[in-house]
Order: sequence, then structure tokens, then C-alpha cells
Amino acid sequence: MSNLKKRLEDGIQSQTSSTPRLPTPDQIYGSVPVPRRVRDLAVKQGKGILNEDGTVTIGGCHMTGAGLTVPETITPEQMNEAMQFLVFSENQLAIWMGDLLVACEDLKYGDITAIALHFGIDPATARNRASIMRRVKTSLRSDVLDQFPGISVADHPQKSHYELVAAMDEADQYYWLTQKIKHGWNYRQMRDAIRMREAIRAATDKPPMLQPSPFQKRVSSLERDIDKDLQLAKTDLDANQIKHLAELHRRAADHLEQLTKDS
Repeated sequence: MSNLKKRLEDGIQSQTSSTPRLPTPDQIYGSVPVPRRVRDLAVKQGKGILNEDGTVTIGGCHMTGAGLTVPETITPEQMNEAMQFLVFSENQLAIWMGDLLVACEDLKYGDITAIALHFGIDPATARNRASIMRRVKTSLRSDVLDQFPGISVADHPQKSHYELVAAMDEADQYYWLTQKIKHGWNYRQMRDAIRMREAIRAATDKPPMLQPSPFQKRVSSLERDIDKDLQLAKTDLDANQIKHLAELHRRAADHLEQLTKDS
């Protein structure tokens, strides 16, 4: 029996030997390393009502194992409340799952792929979530949120925002996540802001262009003069004028060649 399976089954057996009880919010949220600020906001909002039968009511909608029942009398406010709750929950669950997968791996329950397969999760999705949450530490996420007391959970960074900064160092992660909250950026707006900053940085970091030497300038000027003479010969000059120009160029070439022989 694998280490992962044994530890999970031991936990299930210990639970069945005691009297079943509904977990408290702190027990639920405390099972994974969730930033304290996120935990408090989720509990204090109280938009979701946990019913005695284990179902949940949110914004007038009733959630069961079969699906979501939406009453015909639902108001726009309730619809908005339910949608915001579900969007927040979907995003937050992805973050929490990433944190829990990291913890499981660190506690030697098994590698991410084995854990994902055991619970029927797509391994690629599991690895992605765990990788992002490992690189953007919980402590940093908490520090960012602590700078904005009282903000709505809708303004919190989402998993996609964390993914944008995952490859950065902690200072840049903190900067961009705080900027996201200050400006209310969605994923695309934050991505574009990061790209613009990178483009500006790349432009300012370019080495200065080398200036041409006096000889290079003279060669360029001479090439332009020769091109002009050729164009004039084709369009405006008669045969005698063309011969005269050719003689001048030939004489200059002979003198230059003689200088190389004399040296």
C-alpha cells in the first residue's frame, strides 16, 4: 500500500470512529495554508448559508449534489450575488487546492501526479496550480492583502494574476500584485502593464549604438556621390559629359592606387 493511500485511509478510519460533526469554518479553512485575511473575509461575508442537510443557499439559489436550483423569483441583486460568490469560490478553490497540493508534497504524501490521480484530478492542472502557489508564497499573498484592509474579495488577485508573477522575484511579485489591487486590473490589463514595463526596460537597457568613424562617413558619402553621378549619366548627361565624369573617377582611382604602391 502506498504511503499516500495508507495515510489517507488511516485518516478516514479515525474520523468514522468518532461522532460525525459539521466542521466549523475555521476547521475547513484551517486545513490548508490560507491567508488569514482571505479566511476572515470569506467567513464574515456570510453570503452562503450552509443548511442542515449539507446543501448551500446563495443569492436565493439552492445548491445540491445534483446541481443549482434557480428560483423564478430571483432578483438581479441575488443573481449578481450568486454569480460573484461562484466566481470567487472557483478561483479561491484553485488557489487553495494549489496550496494543499504543495503541503501534501512537502509532507511526503507523494508527488503531485500521484496525489492528483488518487483524487481524480487532472495531473497537468494539479501541477500547474501547485507550481504557481509554491512560487508565490502564502506569506507574500497575505502581506499584499494586508495593505488593503476592507477591500472586496472581488478585488483580490486571482490565480491568473499569481500566474503572471510566478516567475518573478518576490519584490516584483509584491509590486505587481499591489498594483493589480490599486488599479483594479483584470488578467489582460495586468499582463499588458507587465509587457509594457518589460519593453521599456529592454529599450533602456540597450547598449549605445556605435558611431561611424570619419572614414566610414567618407565612404558612405562617396558611395552616394557615385550613385548620383550614375543616375545623372542615365538621365541628364550627354556622351561627352559622361566620358568626362568617367575620366575624373578613373584619375582618382589611379591616384589612390599609386598611393598604396608608394606606401
